[in-house]
Amino acid sequence: MKAVSSTHYFLHRFCQGTYFYADFCQGFVRSFRFLNGLVTEHAEWPALKPGGSLSSFGEDGSGELYIMTLSGGLYRIASN
Repeated sequence: MKAVSSTHYFLHRFCQGTYFYADFCQGFVRSFRFLNGLVTEHAEWPALKPGGSLSSFGEDGSGELYIMTLSGGLYRIASN
């Protein structure tokens, strides 16, 4: 699946060096890691597809990562 509008990137603490991004139009979340200046470990996160247009990422005071949708949804991303 090709990204249409990948505008939201976020580096998360619990996954050191992992950058998450969401596609606003298609609603998917993906990630990648940097290793020695190269992009590695591409991943798709189908469980992080709450429906609606993903509008932003955020982090609370405890370092928890959230996804927000344009329709007002707020979802915490929990590690397995």
